[in-house]
Amino acid sequence: MKKTYEFKAETEKFILVNTNPNDKGEPFTIDKKEMQFDTNKFYQYVFSDITTEMEIEIVNKADSDDKLAKRLYETISEISSGVMKKLNEKCFSNLGNKVM
Repeated sequence: MKKTYEFKAETEKFILVNTNPNDKGEPFTIDKKEMQFDTNKFYQYVFSDITTEMEIEIVNKADSDDKLAKRLYETISEISSGVMKKLNEKCFSNLGNKVM
């Protein structure tokens, strides 16, 4: 399975949005003034509903000239792929792809 998110930069915040139209969760945001990355909110938004082996794709919709957005996008992508790699290895590889 695959989950796809879009990373966007707005005037006052960065936003990570699930592209699934049935997703009712509040998008994950980072205020540009504070630049606080709330790991708990990030986990809840991206990983909390995962119960089977999964791939996460994050599409960068921010301006390519925005260096801060590019760095944040790369960080979020790296975190997401690293966590999913570990989840897939540790949680799903020996359980027939289902969480007990």
